[in-house]
Amino acid sequence: MSNAKDIIQWFATYRLEQGLDTLLEARRELSIVCVSIAEAEKKAVSQYHTLYQERKIAEAKSKITNTGTILEKESAAIVEHEQLRIDEAIAESEAKGAKIMLGSYNKVLDSMASMINVLNR
Repeated sequence: MSNAKDIIQWFATYRLEQGLDTLLEARRELSIVCVSIAEAEKKAVSQYHTLYQERKIAEAKSKITNTGTILEKESAAIVEHEQLRIDEAIAESEAKGAKIMLGSYNKVLDSMASMINVLNR
């Protein structure tokens, strides 16, 4: 099995006759995929927090240096740092996507573990 999608599709059609060893190997492979997804999630969360702080600092500096009313300063700061907002939103969506994917894969791992426990009885 080459990737998580293949493993999950295989597990959806798994039958007891296929044996425990195949199931253990599939679970091991999916576990490895989950570790890499967890690392990607951690990196994306870190990136999001970094971009969030950069944007807040940049907008605060702009509000201090810009002239006009408070509303004009705030609007100008938002417009000036639009790319930071976009990058922050992308990082946030990547982090949330990885979290959702990891949660789904962990549920499959739990199902596999339950099946292994049944077969070991």
